[in-house]
Amino acid sequence: MALHQHTFAQPLTGTVGHAVRSGITAQQPDDAPPISKYGTGFPSPPSFEDKREEREYLKGRLAAAFRIMGDRGFDEGVAGHPTIRDHVEPNTMWINPFGTSFSSMRRSDLVRVDYEGNVLEGGKHRLINRAGILIHRGGQ
Repeated sequence: MALHQHTFAQPLTGTVGHAVRSGITAQQPDDAPPISKYGTGFPSPPSFEDKREEREYLKGRLAAAFRIMGDRGFDEGVAGHPTIRDHVEPNTMWINPFGTSFSSMRRSDLVRVDYEGNVLEGGKHRLINRAGILIHRGGQ
């Protein structure tokens, strides 16, 4: 099976800089605008001083991940279960409940559980996938 030339970048022997699709950085034009002209670089997640605000932000991101998975056909119900560790109480995590479609998941639907599978708070549907808890709690 032949690979496309741009499938992966390899620096040329004896060159300076990083390999990029348009060539080695040392070969880029000298009049290229500095990156600082466009800001500080890649966007990064916001920082929070209040852990409860961070919790709500991350729950929103988790709910969005479920909706993306659902929109792409990965709404298997029991087959997928992304989670996030709670930043307020790190020995707990937020998971999806049974009975809620990935495509319609909202922050308010998520359920917080401890590593034993006890539901601590969350949405109106509190049935959970215990296999997901065993997988995501790791060696706890």
